[in-house]
Amino acid sequence: RISESRSRSETMLRLAATRTTTAAAAACARTSRPCGCSVGVTSSFSTSTPVRKDEDVVLKTDLIASVAEEHDLSTAQANRIVSGLFDSITENLANGKTVRITGFGKFEVVSAAPRVASDFKGGKIAVPERKMAKFRVGRNLKNVIAKT
Repeated sequence: RISESRSRSETMLRLAATRTTTAAAAACARTSRPCGCSVGVTSSFSTSTPVRKDEDVVLKTDLIASVAEEHDLSTAQANRIVSGLFDSITENLANGKTVRITGFGKFEVVSAAPRVASDFKGGKIAVPERKMAKFRVGRNLKNVIAKT
């Protein structure tokens, strides 16, 4: 297992280095000359193999793999299930509904009042009212996290 994670880490580092080299060699979208930034540069590696900066982060692909393994499904079937769940939550929130998953938590849409903010030059900017998603942790999830 250690050798697997080590070889995977080495592969990811090589991919990251390839991406950096490709970005540096390409012309910058802003300055039209090589500058090392990756603005407007498409990477040469597949996005299906994400480069992780933090091993404690679980990606959507990890969730899909977990569902597929736990329920003896193909990756495509698990992908449809996980994506369908996220799409349903997103659609209901977009329609102004609250999504409550007992024991897990509650997703809801809240309004942020209009306000006046400061810009970097010391001036004032009017920030209009906006809607945003909010998640409140459920009791069971809170207890599970507290025990770890």
